[in-house]
Amino acid sequence: MREDRHPDPRVDTRTRLACLLFDKTRFGRRASRSVNGVVTTFLYDGADLAVETDAVGTVIAQHLFGSRIDEPLERKVGSTTSYYTSDALGSIVALTNATGALVETITYDAFGTPTLKTASGAVIATSTIGNRFLFTGRAWEAEVQLYNYRARAYSATLGRFLQRDPLGQLPDVNLYRYVGSVGKPLPYFQPINETNPYLYTGNNPVNRIDPLGLWYIDTNVSGGWWGAEATGGIIFSDKGIYYYGGGGVGTPGLSGGLTWSPFDPTTGWTFGVQGGGLFGIFGGQAGKDIHGHPFWEVGLVSPGVSGTAFYVKALWEPSKQHQKGCQP
Repeated sequence: MREDRHPDPRVDTRTRLACLLFDKTRFGRRASRSVNGVVTTFLYDGADLAVETDAVGTVIAQHLFGSRIDEPLERKVGSTTSYYTSDALGSIVALTNATGALVETITYDAFGTPTLKTASGAVIATSTIGNRFLFTGRAWEAEVQLYNYRARAYSATLGRFLQRDPLGQLPDVNLYRYVGSVGKPLPYFQPINETNPYLYTGNNPVNRIDPLGLWYIDTNVSGGWWGAEATGGIIFSDKGIYYYGGGGVGTPGLSGGLTWSPFDPTTGWTFGVQGGGLFGIFGGQAGKDIHGHPFWEVGLVSPGVSGTAFYVKALWEPSKQHQKGCQP
């Protein structure tokens, strides 16, 4: 008798481990989780997780973050507070209690695969206190063994993102690296044919991080006289193509820039300060949009300094798929 070891492709034999829903903001935040019928909802203060609640809104845990991106400081469950200790990359390496006693430790391989241990050194599969902030301070989705890097999911086992770098596919581009051209600090002089849209930090996770998994390229031209200035430009990003125009004050003359940013562009009014001329051509821009979200850009900028307000509008955006949510 012939034994057929190939399953019928018409029969779905997969097992659902969890349902994870994410919001559609620039931060790629996890909105809720459902595991074995237990629903947890996540509430945020900007990009940072603030509160976890159950299905009826009862508070499960509260979080406090520092001023830097992905800098968890403490987690409070009821009257018990745990405190985070991080390394130079921002990876969480230990949690302590209110008396300073060790609660858990975490070690990682080069690409972020975590090993959790109790204070006594016993290896554990998941955090005993419900901590989910691990490698570079990012959220660990334990149910699927992936990190949430906002715009993309990252597998520490593979050392790769599971989605392409928003840069897209270019000639001679390797499609599978983690922290390539978007990792910071950016390897500005890295040849484009070494860029991999799936790469994490150019295969250098020991020295670089990629907290957002987002990018955009900004081309702009400014000109003015007697201190007044007009500015305009086009932004190319994974979210679409945008144009902007505005004005402000700056050094006289015509100037231009070609800059890169790890952030996602937002429409509406934005306020920034631009400076160029370091070594003749290098410079950048920084500021905030009308919602208070900060941004920065670096690249090639003509000599000079300016402060401008400009309005960003979408020229083209890809169609958005309908979010179906957690279906059985």
